[in-house]
Amino acid sequence: MVVGPDKDAKNPPDPTKITGAIGQVTTPGKIIDPGPLEPAASGTGTAATPPPDKVYPPIGLEAMPAPIGGDNAWAKFLNKNLRFPATAQEDGVSGKVILSFIIEKDGSLSNITVERPAGHGFDEEAVRVLKLAKAWKPGIQNGQPVRVKFMMPINFTLSQDNNY
Repeated sequence: MVVGPDKDAKNPPDPTKITGAIGQVTTPGKIIDPGPLEPAASGTGTAATPPPDKVYPPIGLEAMPAPIGGDNAWAKFLNKNLRFPATAQEDGVSGKVILSFIIEKDGSLSNITVERPAGHGFDEEAVRVLKLAKAWKPGIQNGQPVRVKFMMPINFTLSQDNNY
């Protein structure tokens, strides 16, 4: 491929001599009179109160639920309270448990359920520790606290030097 000068670029067309429509054309249309507009309904200007028992997914909320003290405090709580199950230690296995729970309007955790078990005592230990957890900051929707379903993996890892 050879790039060379473009003879048409040296002699562009004269815009005053171009005939026909250039670009978009505005087409006149029929004007429809919607009539008088009704006044807006009077109200308080606040959103509706969320249904009392509805459980929201953890997406699209004004404020997400979070552990009091943040993620670092939650990690510290888990490290302090989780114990590696003796049966798993004897078998030399690690595991990952996936739990679901509901963060209630008051921040308490309820409906703790093992979604994906790992066996070897990991499931029971993960549930035990979540039952010990302090209340979280609840999720907020339309300025009101709401119930939010949360899923969380908890990893149990056997260290190489067997110090737990």
